[in-house]
Amino acid sequence: MVKTMMHKGCLVPLYGLVFLASGFNWTHAQTTSQNTENLSSEKVPQTDVNSSSFLTLQMDITFNNTITFHMIESALQSRFPFTTENNTLTFLSAELITECTIYPQELNCSCGSMYRFPPNVCSLYGCGSPLNSPCTCASANNTNITMLDCEPMVPTTMAPTLTTHFSTSTMASTLTTHFSTSTMAPTLTTYLSTMTATQTSSTTMTTPKASTIPTTTSTATTTQSTDTQSSSATTTTPATPKTSTIPTTTSTATTTQSTVAAQIHLNLNMIFIPQYENHSSSQYKELSTRLEKHISKTYERIKGFQRIKITRFSKGSVVTSYDVIGTTEMSIEEITRSTSGVESNLAKANISVNNVRMKKKGIVKSPSSEVVYEVGTKLTFSCFDQPGVNENVSWFKENTSVSTKGNWTIQIASFTDSGPYRCEINSGFMTLFESVKIVILERRIIMKQLPESLTYLSSGNISCCLSGEHDPTLTFRVTWHSSADTIIKQGIVSNCTSLLVNNAGSIPKSNPENYTCTFSYRDFTVSGTVKVGFYIKGNMSITPKGAIKESDIVSLTCPLPIANPTMKWTKDDEIITNGLVFILLDDEVPPRLQIEKIKSTHEGNYSCIAKQDGMTYQAKRTLSGIITKPRITKSTSSFTIRCEKPLPDLQCCVERSSQTTRVTWTQGKVTTTGEIQNNCSSYKPSVITRPCPQEETIRCLFSNNAGNDQEDIKIYFLNPEDSSCTNTSMGGYEWPKSKANTTVYLLCPTGMEGNVSRSCDIKGNWLKDITAQCTRREFLELLENVNLLKDGIGDVEEKVPELFSKMKNLTASNLYIGDLETSSETLNIITDISKQKDITISNETMKNFMNVASNLLDGNLTDSWQKINDKNGEWDSTNILKSVEDLSGLFEPTDNTFEIIETNVQLKGNRYNGSKNDFQKSFPNTIIFIPFKSIFDQIITVTSIYLPTMSEILPKRFPNSSKNYSVGSAVLSTVITHHDNSSNDNSDMEISMNFTILNNSNPYDSLCTFWNYSANGEWSSTGCNETVEGNQTMCTCNHLTSFSVLISPKTVTSLGLEIITYVGVGISIGALVVALIIEILIWRFFQKDQISKIRHIILVNICLTLLFADIWFLMAVSPLAKESFCIALTFLMHFFYMGLFFWMLCEGCFLFYKVAFPFHFATSTIITRYLFILGYVCPTIITVITIAVTQPRNIYRREETCWLNWDQSRALLAFIVPAFIIVGINFIFLMVVVYKICAQGRMAVSTTNDDIVKLQRIMRSLAIKMPVLGTTWGIGIFAFAPGAAQNEGLHYTFAILNAFQGLLILILDYLLDATVRHYLKRVVCGYSWRDLSSSLNPQSSDQKTNTTSKGKSEERI
Repeated sequence: MVKTMMHKGCLVPLYGLVFLASGFNWTHAQTTSQNTENLSSEKVPQTDVNSSSFLTLQMDITFNNTITFHMIESALQSRFPFTTENNTLTFLSAELITECTIYPQELNCSCGSMYRFPPNVCSLYGCGSPLNSPCTCASANNTNITMLDCEPMVPTTMAPTLTTHFSTSTMASTLTTHFSTSTMAPTLTTYLSTMTATQTSSTTMTTPKASTIPTTTSTATTTQSTDTQSSSATTTTPATPKTSTIPTTTSTATTTQSTVAAQIHLNLNMIFIPQYENHSSSQYKELSTRLEKHISKTYERIKGFQRIKITRFSKGSVVTSYDVIGTTEMSIEEITRSTSGVESNLAKANISVNNVRMKKKGIVKSPSSEVVYEVGTKLTFSCFDQPGVNENVSWFKENTSVSTKGNWTIQIASFTDSGPYRCEINSGFMTLFESVKIVILERRIIMKQLPESLTYLSSGNISCCLSGEHDPTLTFRVTWHSSADTIIKQGIVSNCTSLLVNNAGSIPKSNPENYTCTFSYRDFTVSGTVKVGFYIKGNMSITPKGAIKESDIVSLTCPLPIANPTMKWTKDDEIITNGLVFILLDDEVPPRLQIEKIKSTHEGNYSCIAKQDGMTYQAKRTLSGIITKPRITKSTSSFTIRCEKPLPDLQCCVERSSQTTRVTWTQGKVTTTGEIQNNCSSYKPSVITRPCPQEETIRCLFSNNAGNDQEDIKIYFLNPEDSSCTNTSMGGYEWPKSKANTTVYLLCPTGMEGNVSRSCDIKGNWLKDITAQCTRREFLELLENVNLLKDGIGDVEEKVPELFSKMKNLTASNLYIGDLETSSETLNIITDISKQKDITISNETMKNFMNVASNLLDGNLTDSWQKINDKNGEWDSTNILKSVEDLSGLFEPTDNTFEIIETNVQLKGNRYNGSKNDFQKSFPNTIIFIPFKSIFDQIITVTSIYLPTMSEILPKRFPNSSKNYSVGSAVLSTVITHHDNSSNDNSDMEISMNFTILNNSNPYDSLCTFWNYSANGEWSSTGCNETVEGNQTMCTCNHLTSFSVLISPKTVTSLGLEIITYVGVGISIGALVVALIIEILIWRFFQKDQISKIRHIILVNICLTLLFADIWFLMAVSPLAKESFCIALTFLMHFFYMGLFFWMLCEGCFLFYKVAFPFHFATSTIITRYLFILGYVCPTIITVITIAVTQPRNIYRREETCWLNWDQSRALLAFIVPAFIIVGINFIFLMVVVYKICAQGRMAVSTTNDDIVKLQRIMRSLAIKMPVLGTTWGIGIFAFAPGAAQNEGLHYTFAILNAFQGLLILILDYLLDATVRHYLKRVVCGYSWRDLSSSLNPQSSDQKTNTTSKGKSEERI
């Protein structure tokens, strides 16, 4: 398509000439002209008459394939301004001008040629007209200004003349000839130049037929003046010719040239009215005529002067702009001198004038009216009218004054320095001015690449933009080049350009390509290159080949045609990183991904992606069919059944496996192979022969090449004599009838994994507690995802926020024990991998985590956490505390002061950049303070976390001490994160915390502690000191972690009490040793009398049990007592103190037996046998049962001392109850004995007075010892009761009575006994050492002194 424009008779290309291919044919032509006449040709369409004075020619062109589009483009690009897009050439528009008038908004205007191009064309190509030389460019800073007022150079008859040419039937073929030859461009240029310059154009058009067209001659003479214009033209339009010769048209014109010699502005001291802006208004015409008349008088003496023309009135009083028009003979100096008289001439006409301004070229020293500079360069401005004169000069940017010097500089140019600058020189009577436009550009291009390599048969857009904030009205010529330096695309743009790149062809592209875009503006050029890569596919190999079993080591190899690429591995579009299972071996050739201990969750679509030099190489492989070990998911629960009833079918089910799985059932010694249907197998148990056993175990076992899994199903047979628990409902479960001393397991509710259990005790009663080990499947799925992240699948920085967001929602509802354990494990794994990858925790992620921690630390979950802690498992509550500490260390807050407040967790902290400020934060009942000396000159973040419920949730593991500790305050954790290269050495750390102890009215001792994670974790006081004032405990520590205050009931720590305890027990031990030595010395003297013999057997065992009890007591209360020995010491003390009481019971029973049954005779051997059973077997039974019942739950002994527990298990009752029962029984025996002795006459005749005396001694000893022992331990119970810590009287009384029990026995049973003293005197004073030796062997002595018959083997009593 071609469009051309005639402006008052001159041909001008308007929007361009469009070529669609090479070699073309004209298919349609249409001309439109104003005032065209005598167009009688049938081939000329009807003319559209309108107000335009332009001639428009439009033609559609088709092409053949003889000449390429690029050939035409190359031929024209050096001669014509055009743009190209989609194989289309578009020529830029131009306007015909013959004279210019300056307006205030314009920068410059030069006249004298035919064409005025838009500013962008002038900026791009300068003043070399591609159509006719010379050319003058005109530009304006106001784009809304209409075209300049111009006078036509050609006669008005030109339009119809050209219309005739373009309307002839042979026009198409003629232009075809021109545009098909290599001389097309110069031919057209010559044609247009000749036509417009001389108004004479001759064109010969040849058609195939031989016919002659008459000649048409047109002659025009035009005389131009200021006000009038006359012209004459003769035009002959022939009829449609049928000859082969086209007539010649000749046009001749003679013109006298006028020019604008100067442009001047002045201010009239009169009121401006809007009509002055309307050129057609009477006010405008009247004022302009008046001014032209009087101003002309000023210049009429200048040679060549023709007239004055008023061009504009504008606001500012009345700003008048006029042109001085004349021939080229006019001198600018004469015009300048004459302008000084304008004011006086107008004054004669009563017109007041001021501020006369004249544009003068050359006073601004600039290479052109528009100059381009780069950002950052130095700009120098220079303006003067005469050399050496630099006075009365002012520079303006737009209308703002910027300098009063003729020469001034801008040291570093920026985009804000762009714009029009005007220099004004005040010469006294008027002001000379000239303008220059400064354009600041940055030589930098911003390239936008494709987001990824282009796949085969796809496309994508690349773009480049000129950097910086340059003038948005500027336009640039842009050119795209390929790697082969081939021009791909050209055009005019304001800022950005794009290019569509295709990856097409018979085969995919194997090398990257560079595409360069170049921006041009005048002599400014900048280029940028973007590289486009392409996508190549490959195949991945897997080792080992064949079947892959669970836990195998698998390698995936990525074949690459390049070395040392940038690698990325993915599974199901999730990125793979080095983890616990996945190991990236990218340095190997070829690169490998190794999977250690593969499992079913690792099945999926794997991809290796290698990038180098813009190219992308990718290989994919699906990994599936991993043979997994069978896992039993459901089976028949163990059950109880009556012996006479038939056994029901049993069932076991497994997860679906990729390989055939086998199942066997084993009952007793018989194993049978089962069938699997729908992943389940059923079994009919064999008949149980009667009598039924107590239980029968039947095992189902699933196996395949990867391993096996088995489940034991227990069947408890209920015989008529067996106890059982009846059917019942509790906790939402139906508990079936079960045999005594068994545990029933039921499946958890739908949507949960695990089981609930309840025990039937030995008596056939259901226990109240139900153990629910249930975990919601959502928690298990979350744990599985976290394990995959630990293995190496997924971006940790991206996944951790997602995981905490899910956990926040899951933990918001009711939580089971299994949920808590799973959450603890999940948090532990997330914390570990976050620390390994050293990720940053954002504000939103930290808020979600704190919400999760708050949900898990709810006070209603305390009992559940303690049950978890009691199992001493891996996932107890300490993991929650550890996660809080570690993740707080990875937290990167956005503000210098920050806080996150949740129900059960509060986080507060500050960021420091080397400041010397203290750190202080307040929490409920807790204040933390760190002096600036511990944190100054460091770039750190200090974070404190307040955990009010953690004290009750952590395991009860306290320091090894005799005190009964409990946690008396909230837990406060503090973490310092270093952001610079400084080390984490906190050796000079000092942290102070003030804890308020609440809800404790009893006196207590405080101990500042921290949670020590070593071993299983426990409270430790290392590095901390405490200061107590009232209920305030101030802790000062030299390290960081989680802190709290332990409290214990205040105990008597009097030095006198300790002395009494150790000295008294020591005296008691010494007295008992002396008593045993006395027994050895006088033992033989009591073998003849059986009452004395039995009594001393009892005394020896009382001394032995009390001796060992005192020894263990001293070890237990010693500071040297170790935690590992404490349970043994507790057991031994319990046993021997129980033995002491039971041997006193033996003494009471023997006394009662001799008094109450005087005529019953039993040998001493039988009596001794029963005494030892009562004295040692009974204590053994009690102590063993006590430790067996309580120690598995870790509640056998007290935390603070080596003695029986009271708070958790009431194990102390196993000592108190038997002791006081024995005291009570002995008291009853004593009452009976007293009654019998007092009524001596009623006793049997066989009871001699000597026997009565011996029994009275036993009675007297027992009557003194029993109250003493009973009173001692009665006082002990009250002394160690809660609230009795400050009652020193009770503690002193217990210490004295307990310490001197051995001395009491020595005095009562030995030193005050006359018989013992008599025999002891005989041994010490009357016997030789040989006799003493024989006394130690009473059997030989008895053989010598025994006067009874030899056949009597044992004397009866």
